[in-house]
Amino acid sequence: MIHLKTFNEMIKVPIKVGDTVLGGRFKNKKIVVKKIGKNDKGDITINGKPLLKFRIVKESASYDDLKNNVEDYLAHLKDDGFMTETGNVKVAGKPDRDNFFVRVWLPQRPIDNDGSSESWLSYRYQTAGEFTWSQIEDEVNRFISIALEEWNLDYLYVIKDTVDGSTFMRQQFTLDELFNLPGDFKIKSLMIGLGNDIK
Repeated sequence: MIHLKTFNEMIKVPIKVGDTVLGGRFKNKKIVVKKIGKNDKGDITINGKPLLKFRIVKESASYDDLKNNVEDYLAHLKDDGFMTETGNVKVAGKPDRDNFFVRVWLPQRPIDNDGSSESWLSYRYQTAGEFTWSQIEDEVNRFISIALEEWNLDYLYVIKDTVDGSTFMRQQFTLDELFNLPGDFKIKSLMIGLGNDIK
């Protein structure tokens, strides 16, 4: 005879009525929690919809938090062979202002199986492969919408080939222009610059 042990598992979700969560297609629309319950399957629901359709608002006012957001929201790009680089600088002449950048690019040569990269894979125009906006659009839009909850957008630009392919050019965009780029727009790298006043 087989005896089966039963386990009681408690799942604690740090959400209460009145909190704000993120929902919608990209999980970036602020929604106030009016009701927390369970559906017929026993899944936790918020305002009648399954919990998995929402995201908890994360604070991203520090470099570490913002870097973690890059890891979280741009992780799928790494699965597709893209590289994401982050960094921060103090800009001379600007009073007590933090600056953070994210670069997204596609190496021409594959990354090692263990995920490590060698020095020749650090970004250079010559080592970057061309890709289209549609390949990174969803992840980048999601990341930017989260980052802008706590940070200011300082700049957005892409590096791309000139029309004749002889050299490269830098093209700046507003947020609206970037979000409305055609899917087949060709890019060699995308730079997102974010700033935050030190409190």
